[in-house]
Amino acid sequence: MKNLNDKQKFISLKLKEINDKGVLSFKNVCINFYKNSNKQAGKRIINETEFGKIENFQTEVVVNANEYEEYIEMADVYSYAQLKDTHEEVVTIKGEWTSYNTIKKDIVIEDKKYYSDFTAIGTKKDKFIIGPITIHFIDNKVHIDLKGPPQKRVKDLNFILSLFRYQYIMIDDVKLEFPFVNQEKINKNIDLFNKQLGYFEKIVQVFKFFNTEFDMNYEDLSEIDLKNLHRLIKLFNGNFGDEIKELQKYYIQINKYKFIFLIVKSSKRLYNFYSKEIIDNMICFFKFENKEVKTSIYANLVPEEFIGMNNFNGKLIIKSFKNIELTKEVCDSINQLILMFIKVYDETKNREYINIADSLSQINCKNRNNDIDIINAKQIKYRKKGYLSTNDKKILSDISKKEDNKEDYQILCCISLLVNNYYSFEENFSKMSKKEKGDFKKFPIYNLASKK
Repeated sequence: MKNLNDKQKFISLKLKEINDKGVLSFKNVCINFYKNSNKQAGKRIINETEFGKIENFQTEVVVNANEYEEYIEMADVYSYAQLKDTHEEVVTIKGEWTSYNTIKKDIVIEDKKYYSDFTAIGTKKDKFIIGPITIHFIDNKVHIDLKGPPQKRVKDLNFILSLFRYQYIMIDDVKLEFPFVNQEKINKNIDLFNKQLGYFEKIVQVFKFFNTEFDMNYEDLSEIDLKNLHRLIKLFNGNFGDEIKELQKYYIQINKYKFIFLIVKSSKRLYNFYSKEIIDNMICFFKFENKEVKTSIYANLVPEEFIGMNNFNGKLIIKSFKNIELTKEVCDSINQLILMFIKVYDETKNREYINIADSLSQINCKNRNNDIDIINAKQIKYRKKGYLSTNDKKILSDISKKEDNKEDYQILCCISLLVNNYYSFEENFSKMSKKEKGDFKKFPIYNLASKK
């Protein structure tokens, strides 16, 4: 009544009937009012703007178990929450509640199974959710809501197209018919959804090409993400602009996905940079003392070409040296890769990188008897296990006693660090020239010195 103004003569109030029986009986209403009035005392009421801050959420209704669904849909139901950051206990605004029941039944059209369950909405079960569609039985309407990652959308679109074409759904042995009246509109929808299906199938194909699953919701992509995705599809289809260069490596990022690829413009081909196909089709040479040396396409790899790349495949790096003649120059290039992967492992603690370094080290150690290769193998083992065996230390000790290494202070410093002789390391390090000290500090083994 306090809201009446001076000129207002009437007010309309909506009153609820007090029932003696049923889910909205006077007894149930009073008990739940009493319970909620106590729970709400001294608590702040929040609205929709703060729902994103909710950490825990609960509601309490005092009715018989068989009355629960009906009560939350018909009565005033309050809920209680705890906020994430402050852990404040709050009351949420009164909301409308609906019950959802998942029912295990096969959903089939023309002998093809699409789903293994559906959702019945409300106590009257007058709405069904089957895949991407919501069926309203009261007004015989079908609402379509496409969401989720591309793989799900492909599945849902195939289901929608089948529904439009055959105009029925089998739920186990029960047939639901949908006699669509406006066939012209249905045909237009079929054309529209066919185009969408082709688009999402192409996305799945492109990501599969990069050995990656698009596992996030498509609708969460930003405008920049969509622009990059469309550009990648265009390149994948061989549509290269004038700005594209022959045999150029390119990077592209689509939200959390990042790929590196190679473009061969003459053949209108895009190659996954980490693929067997590129190893089989690309031959890499580098010049050494006026001669060309055949090597792996990954011989000159840099961290930017694999860190954070979804299509990165370390096993292919190892395979790429399989059919290469392991000359001194090639083994030296492998050694540079080993040092790079050790360094990146020290920075990221990603064990994949130290395992790649280990596999590359085994290639060098099997191919030649080189003190540097042995030292690198032992520093990899030291990182993986945290210690070296007595036999490992004996091998390193024998290297330090060689005549050629007696004044090679870099080798002596490496061995001192690996056998945990920090005094010997300091002594040998002090004997290096300024340039040697600077070079040694760039080696990943120097990271072990900082831990002493």
